[in-house]
Parts: sequence; C-alpha cells; structure tokens
Amino acid sequence: MCAGALLGVILTTWLAPSVFVWWFTPPAGLTMTFDAPKAIQWGMNRLVHAQMISLVVGALLGLVAGVLLRRKSATPPPRASIPATPQKTTT
Repeated sequence: MCAGALLGVILTTWLAPSVFVWWFTPPAGLTMTFDAPKAIQWGMNRLVHAQMISLVVGALLGLVAGVLLRRKSATPPPRASIPATPQKTTT
C-alpha cells in the first residue's frame, strides 16, 4: 500500500507541471500579469491538491494489487494420527 502511494506521489510530481499547462484555467478575477504571488500560490495549491488525490488513488491501487497478487498460504500437511494409549483395565 505504501509503495503504491509513494509511486502515485512521484508520478504526480513528475507529470503534474505538464498537466497543469494543459489544464490551466486561472480563477475568475485573478490578474496573472501583475500579481505573480497569487498566481504562484494558486498553482502550488493545485499541485498539492493533485498530489493528495494521487496519494490516495495510488494507495488504493497498491492495496488492490497487493491483495490480488499476494501468495496463497500453503495448506499444511495433514497431521499424523497418534494412536491412543490403551487404558489399563483392572480385573
């Protein structure tokens, strides 16, 4: 599960900037020309949001893969029957 979450975060960090260029639509009323700090803060908030979503998705996919690919435990061999000790009879 942790490996899936880590992989999701790594892929998002690597792919998110190019996805943002494709997906970028600034919020209404935000001037991108003169107000760089707001634009940077907005972009980084979107990046962190995308990373959190990918962390959850990666963790869930890792969990599903772990459950599906886990080894089945071998069935133990049958126990050898131990003969019962004869009881003493008093006559």
